[in-house]
Amino acid sequence: MDFKGFQAKYKPSDISSKDRLWYDREAKFSKQVKLYNSYIPIKEITVPKYYVIPQSEWRIIDLLKLNQIKMIPLKEDSVIMVEQYRINDFKTTSSPYEGHYLHFDTDLIRETSKVKFNVGDLLVPMNQDGVKFLLETLEPEAIDSYFNWNFFDAILGQKEYYSAYVFEDTAAKLLEEDRELRTAFEREKTSNPKFAENGRAQLDWIYKHSPYYERSHLLYPIFRIN
Repeated sequence: MDFKGFQAKYKPSDISSKDRLWYDREAKFSKQVKLYNSYIPIKEITVPKYYVIPQSEWRIIDLLKLNQIKMIPLKEDSVIMVEQYRINDFKTTSSPYEGHYLHFDTDLIRETSKVKFNVGDLLVPMNQDGVKFLLETLEPEAIDSYFNWNFFDAILGQKEYYSAYVFEDTAAKLLEEDRELRTAFEREKTSNPKFAENGRAQLDWIYKHSPYYERSHLLYPIFRIN
């Protein structure tokens, strides 16, 4: 493309007497520069057929409406096989930007399960003009996703815990009765020496793999139908 500009020059500053930058508007120039209009992806994702947004996520729904996104309310309570995300890891900026402490380097665990949705929850079809906008905002790993802009920070706080002296007996019973859990637990101890030496970490692992763990913790509340 043809880039037109003014030449950059330096002159003594009226403030410090040191050299300062200025642009000479009488010295115009034109230069051919490369135009990059495509990217080499470092991560790819399959576009779903639909997103499912519970009506409780009204802030997200309002933003989608402002951007003229088409949404279809469920007419009856429905159990749907969906893909859901659990936040595995993320980083957060140390200083605010536009009033937000932005997340970045978000990493996900993908799970598939049947989830019950209520009448009025919204299906968001992807065969519409806003498909790119939807991917950039609803996929948590996207740089400008609503997750990275703090709209879902409530899921990051674990609200339910356990008393170690009480859960010790429960954890032992779980390992005794659940062979798959016991096998996975022993595999984790074998593959992770630090874990094998940390009793609290082992108890916490069993808790998080038990029915007592708070299921909504780190569970991203927007779902995909593939």
